Amino acid sequence: MASNAIHILIFIAGLAFGFAISALTLIHNNSKVKTNSTSKDKIEIPLVDNEELDKKETVCHIHSETIEKRELKFIETFYSIGSSLAKAGDYQSAIEEFAKEIEKCPNYDAYNERGIVFSKMEKYQEATADFTNAIAIDPLRSHAYNNRGIVFVKKKKYDLAIRDFSRAIQINPNDPALYSNRGGAYHEKGIYDLATNDYSTAMKLDPEYA
Repeated sequence: MASNAIHILIFIAGLAFGFAISALTLIHNNSKVKTNSTSKDKIEIPLVDNEELDKKETVCHIHSETIEKRELKFIETFYSIGSSLAKAGDYQSAIEEFAKEIEKCPNYDAYNERGIVFSKMEKYQEATADFTNAIAIDPLRSHAYNNRGIVFVKKKKYDLAIRDFSRAIQINPNDPALYSNRGGAYHEKGIYDLATNDYSTAMKLDPEYA
């Protein structure tokens, strides 16, 4: 009986979670930032920012060569400025700064961050392209899979979203946000048993997802 009650509560939570897909919550450097929304037409699915960068190991994919460190330090200013502008809400200027970095030094973090900005601007085609480029550069990091999955949810392409969330979970199976996101996609698709399982797993990994 207790087990059934828990599953019912999880299912009800999923219903509250799944009415629509417009609200996004960013996760900065593995720390969750929550927003409180009372709107019934919003679903909160977190985007994932990049991990703390190791600047010395950043590799630019320019003709398969590693850029010289003195030029890399100059290029990294574009990333820093772009990140600051994005946090300030100046998305167009942020995109311009990330574009400068990508022109000089195509890399996972710049594509992922610019994709997040495009997502905030609801430019989903551009966001998808950036997340796809990030994945092509480093397919063993979960962030861009998660973020592209969110875009697919917003475009109601739930099968593609589930595929990306599942791949992210394979890479990082201990991240509760990934299970919560996939649960949201399952719920939107009407597969409530799998949605409940994912919500339950997220809650076990982090009770704050209850």
